[in-house]
Amino acid sequence: DKHYEWFDENIEWKVGNGEKVFFWKDVWLGANNLAHKYSQNFQNAVHKDFCVKEAGKWVEGRWGWNLPWRRQWFDWEESLVGQFMSELEGL
Repeated sequence: DKHYEWFDENIEWKVGNGEKVFFWKDVWLGANNLAHKYSQNFQNAVHKDFCVKEAGKWVEGRWGWNLPWRRQWFDWEESLVGQFMSELEGL
C-alpha cells in the first residue's frame, strides 16, 4: 500500500533510552537497519537480538559502545569495522 510506504519513508526513530529499539534489526540509524547495512558485522555479532540500551553504557558522561564479537576480525575486514564504529561514534 502506497500510504504505508510514504509513512515509513517519512518517519524517523527517536531512540530515547534505547529500551524499545533493537540495535541490529530496527531502522534507527540511517535508511536501513544495521543488520542489512553491515551484514558481515551482524554475522559476527554475539548478540543479534538486543536493544540499543544493551549495546553500551554511560562512562563519565559519555556513551561507550560494547559490542562483543564471536571471533577476531580478519585484516581485510578491519576497514568495514572501522567504518561501522565511526558511524556509531558519530552519534
